[in-house]
Amino acid sequence: LTDLLETLRYERAEDAPADDGAAPGFGELRDRLLSYGPLDTDLVRRVNGAEAEFWRRCDGSVRVAPSDRVLQFDCGGEQWVLEHCFATGTGGRTDGTDVRYVTELLREIETAGLPAPAPIEQRWSCGSPSRLSPAHGGPDALFSWVGIIMYLPPD
Repeated sequence: LTDLLETLRYERAEDAPADDGAAPGFGELRDRLLSYGPLDTDLVRRVNGAEAEFWRRCDGSVRVAPSDRVLQFDCGGEQWVLEHCFATGTGGRTDGTDVRYVTELLREIETAGLPAPAPIEQRWSCGSPSRLSPAHGGPDALFSWVGIIMYLPPD
């Protein structure tokens, strides 16, 4: 991520900001990168590629620390999130609508040339007894949750 940030500064003939001694975290780096053009599809693709490389480099790494430090994820700054929940099977077995949904979503994003910062989140849950829950259903019901995130650039 830092390599891409330096490249963008060079491409735009910008000076690096004053160094306050604190290394920016993952989320702050992503926010800085996206601030160069949050609606620029090509830039968002470059940022997504840099983020994917960041996670590839972390693959297989082991951290030992209290769970509140290991399980935290630096989401970055402010976000707008669109989340959709839908039934996708029973008994812990998917009927395939979860994968088809995300595959079609990605196809539509690519076709329309939309800037879609990574990641598109997908998770699953059982049904909830709450009548107000989008995953209302019995404990054997399976639901998929898909979240699309738009990171807002810092002020």
